[in-house]
Amino acid sequence: MDKQRIINLSGKTSIDKLFKVIEKSSYHISHDDGTMHIASIFGKKGSAIFGITSEKGRWFPSNKNFFIFYP
Repeated sequence: MDKQRIINLSGKTSIDKLFKVIEKSSYHISHDDGTMHIASIFGKKGSAIFGITSEKGRWFPSNKNFFIFYP
């Protein structure tokens, strides 16, 4: 794993910067959260992890470039 290419900006960005970082990213990994939907809007490839409390398919991203992990 190339640790120099992984940057953790958790708690270090404004909403504006968050959108810019996601827009420039090449792949997005998250759980079922707002950043997943932002990446989906930008058409990014990504993976999202959903838990059993989410109704299957209800809140999945509309972008077909996302791989969904659902129990």
